[in-house]
Amino acid sequence: MATEAFVDIADFLNYKRTSLAEAITARQYEHYPELAQRYGEGSRARCAEDTAFHLSYLSTAIATDHPVIFIDYINWAKTLFLSYQLRLEDLANSLHCMRDVLCEQLPGEAAPIITSYIDGSLQTFEREHEHFQSDSFIQPGQPHARLAQRYLNALLNHDRRSASQHIAEALAQGIGVKDLYLHVFQACQFEIGRLWHLRKVSNPQEHFCTAVTQSLIAQMYPAIFAAPRRGRTAVVACVGGELHELGARMVADFLELDGWDTLYLGANTPSAGIAQTVAQHNANLLCISVTMSFHVPLVAETIRLVRAACCPARADSGWRLPVPPGARPVAYGWRRWICTRCRGCGCACQPPPGTVRKPCSLRTARLSLPWCAMLAGDLLLCCTTRWA
Repeated sequence: MATEAFVDIADFLNYKRTSLAEAITARQYEHYPELAQRYGEGSRARCAEDTAFHLSYLSTAIATDHPVIFIDYINWAKTLFLSYQLRLEDLANSLHCMRDVLCEQLPGEAAPIITSYIDGSLQTFEREHEHFQSDSFIQPGQPHARLAQRYLNALLNHDRRSASQHIAEALAQGIGVKDLYLHVFQACQFEIGRLWHLRKVSNPQEHFCTAVTQSLIAQMYPAIFAAPRRGRTAVVACVGGELHELGARMVADFLELDGWDTLYLGANTPSAGIAQTVAQHNANLLCISVTMSFHVPLVAETIRLVRAACCPARADSGWRLPVPPGARPVAYGWRRWICTRCRGCGCACQPPPGTVRKPCSLRTARLSLPWCAMLAGDLLLCCTTRWA
């Protein structure tokens, strides 16, 4: 469990991120002057920008007391370095310089913590094959794999018409919306992300593929909104700064298919706006979406504001955060961290005397949501918020 010392270190890294990144980059170019010649003019600025990202993930890992967050990020960066034909040795050297500079600039008691986190990531360089997903996310034998491959091929060829035709034909053949979401759209989004990571598709290609999928999803809304209503309301949103919204949109659509009325707020939603919406509409369920690990602290801030807006008289009561089975927060332990930082989370505080709690858990709502944290790589956290 993260202590106040860990949180203080993380806050320092966030507050001083830019100046620290510049100091680390200066140290690296001082120790390795060949970098300027190897990577050319402007490389120092790019290096400082990359180092700032390193610090963002390091601060989140320390704040949550989960080194795996930083280790996973460094493994991701290693794959990216290899795809750009950059030397892994330069990435490792950057981490060495980061450790030295941080240990110099932070108080002495912070040095062992900084060292343990960075040395843990450096150990991955000793394991040559410890990188990210190398196999395709679309494999023979998977449900609707042939359809997914045809759809992906059309997207990569910038053939929007053919991609649309593949989906229209699938619907005509009786393939359900949920199957298309899970086995075609999700699989293709994962695969496009993998190909981008390996530098086999460009940023514009990736954006085009996502835009086509978003447009096809919008065409399914008449069928999605035709489902019988349950009389329950869900708010779905990405935290402020989070621009990856397709996974959250798909989760909202699944809830609509199960009869929920959803308020989908989209990407980059301020925490105060999420809390206001939950309170204004007396929502039963809140789904918060995060893709980039360094946005996780905003989840805690959002839950604090939701708690204050929905149950101000009991703002300091213990809360519970139900998380869908298989969700990444369980693997990373973010559920525990958020509960600790918020003094609990999810609206499960004790009801006022004389009232009866109206169950609104994922189980009692008869929802099957193991896919929540998987869609397009998003992390989904859910909490109930309404009392009878």
